Amino acid sequence: MKRLGWVVLIGLFAMQAPFNTLALNVEKVLRDNSKRLKEIKQNNKKLVGQIELLQEQQKYSRKKITELFHLMEYKNPPTWLKKR
Repeated sequence: MKRLGWVVLIGLFAMQAPFNTLALNVEKVLRDNSKRLKEIKQNNKKLVGQIELLQEQQKYSRKKITELFHLMEYKNPPTWLKKR
């Protein structure tokens, strides 16, 4: 009977090691994922800022193009108006 107790006790200690390494691996994976998530969030913020800047530039360019077209129409009236 004593032998069975020792076998069970040794078996429990032997099984404890894989569970500890599994717990350590899970913690490492969680830390790595957390780090990657932070990096992705930072990159996302940078990209959002760049997109907003490009949108503002596009609005400005559109406005300038519209103004140029209005100037061209004003400087070059239709041919029927020139004949009068």
